[in-house]
Amino acid sequence: MTSPDLYSLANSESSGPIFQDPVVERVRRVAVIDVGSNSVRMVVFDGAARSPAYFYNEKVLCGLGASLAKTGKLDPRGRDRALSAISRFVTIAEMMNVSDLVSVATAALRDASDGKSFASKIKKETGLELTIASGKHEANLAANGVILGWPEANGLVSDIGGVSMELADVKNAEVGHCATSSLGPLVLERLDLDNEALKNHIGKEVSNLRTKFSRKYETIYLVGGAWRAIAKLDIYRRNYPLMVLNEYKSTPSEYLKTLAWIDSQSLELLHEKTKVSPARLIHVSMAGLVLKALIQNFRPKEIAISSNGIREGLLYLRMPKKLQDSDPLLEACSFSEYSSSRLPGYGDYLYEFIYPLFRKYSREKKRLIRAACLLHDVSWRSHPDYRAIICFENATRANLGGLDHPGRVFLALSLFHRYKNQNEYGDFENLLTLLDPEEIRLAEIVGKAMRLGAMLLVVSPEGLTKLKFKPKKHNLALILPERLRSITGEVVNTRFTALANAMECEAEIEIEEPTV
Repeated sequence: MTSPDLYSLANSESSGPIFQDPVVERVRRVAVIDVGSNSVRMVVFDGAARSPAYFYNEKVLCGLGASLAKTGKLDPRGRDRALSAISRFVTIAEMMNVSDLVSVATAALRDASDGKSFASKIKKETGLELTIASGKHEANLAANGVILGWPEANGLVSDIGGVSMELADVKNAEVGHCATSSLGPLVLERLDLDNEALKNHIGKEVSNLRTKFSRKYETIYLVGGAWRAIAKLDIYRRNYPLMVLNEYKSTPSEYLKTLAWIDSQSLELLHEKTKVSPARLIHVSMAGLVLKALIQNFRPKEIAISSNGIREGLLYLRMPKKLQDSDPLLEACSFSEYSSSRLPGYGDYLYEFIYPLFRKYSREKKRLIRAACLLHDVSWRSHPDYRAIICFENATRANLGGLDHPGRVFLALSLFHRYKNQNEYGDFENLLTLLDPEEIRLAEIVGKAMRLGAMLLVVSPEGLTKLKFKPKKHNLALILPERLRSITGEVVNTRFTALANAMECEAEIEIEEPTV
C-alpha cells in the first residue's frame, strides 16, 4: 500500500503528472509579447506548464518611454524599433506554431497620448491585438506571476518598470488590493528636483500608497529589472554563495547597506565588479530611493526576489484551475523524469521505498525528498565520475519553481549523495552554509537511501523489498522475500550498511518466508 503522502504530494491519485493531462494542452507552448517602457520582449513557454521552461526568450531595448515625461508621447525612435521587434516576434511565433499568442503593453503606452494609436498601428501592420493594461491590471499580472512560481507567497508584490511602480497584496494564491504610481526611474530622472526634494517626493508618494493597504507585510516580493539589478549587487556585496535570483531573500537592513555601498561606487566600477549591465546600473540609484521608501513605510522583515512577473502572470491566468492548483516543483521534476530518466515513473516507487525513514518529517521536507526521488536518475547519461557534481549543479541552478534557496541546496545535496558516498564537496562547500547541520545530515541520509533503492527496485519495483525503521531500537531492517535472497550481494550490503551508519543505526537484513 502506497503512503498517503506520496499521492497527496503528487496532486493526482490516478492520472499521473498533470503535464500529461489533455486539459493543459492549450498552455503547452504559449508565446507572450510584453511591450514595456524600456524594452519589448517575447517569451515562449514550454515544458511542464505549471513550472514552465523558457523555450524562446528575446528582448529588444526600444526605449518607448524615453521621452514620455518630457513630451507626453512615445519616443519616435522607440516606436520604430518596437514596431520592427513586434513584427519579427509575431512571425517567429507563427513559425513556431505556438498554441497561443498573447500580448500586453504597460505604462508607456498607457500614459502616452499616442499610445492607443500606436497599438492600432501594430494591429494593422502585424495583426497583433495589443492589450494596454491599466496600472491595477499590471499589478495584478505581476502578482499572479509571483504566485505561479511561489504558491505560498504572502505579502506585498512590488513591480517596478521604467515609467511606473505597481503594488499588489498576495495571500493564499489570490491577489487582493492593487495600486499603481509614477515611481518608475525614467519618470523620476526627468523631475527637476535636487536630491533632498526628490527623496521627499518619493517618500510622499510611497506614504500615500501605504494608506491604500491595510495589513502588515512581513515580506515584500520585488519584480522588475531594476529590483533584480539591486538584488545582484546585494548578492555580490554580501558574498552570498548562490547566484540564483529567483526566491533570493535578504533583510531590509542588508539592502540598506547595499544601497549605501552602491552610492559609494562609480557605475564603471560596479559594472566591472558585478557584471550588471550599464543600462541597468543607470537606473539603480533612482530605484534604490524608491526601495528605501518602501522599507521605511511598509517595514517588512524580509525582501524576496521573484524572477516571474507579468509575462508569467499572463500564462498563469490562462491555466485551468486544476493546473494552477498543482505543485510547480513536483510538476517540473516529474516532467524532467519523464523526459530524461531511464525508467519514467520509477521515482514514485523509490519514494515509497524510502518513505518509512522519513515519516516524522514535515510535509515540506517530504516534498523535497519526493522531488529528489523524481530527479534521481535524470543525469544517468553523464559520465559516472561527474554525475554527483552534475546533479548538484542542476538542482541549484535549474529553472524550478516553488523552491527557496535552502531547499535547492538540500535537493542538490541529496542527489549528490545518491551518486557519491564520500563527504567531499569541493567547490560546493560554501553552499552548505545555507543549511543547518541536521539538514546536511538528513540530505546525506536521503541520498544514501536513494542509492540503495535505485539498485534494489530495478528487480523489484512492486514493493517486494521494504525498509523498516525502528528509531527507539536504533534498528534499520531491509526486508526481502525468500525468492530475492540472492540479490543481497556485496554492493547491496555495502550500500545498506552505509545508510544505517549515516542514521546511526544497526543494519539488519530480514528474509520473509513464503506464505503457504
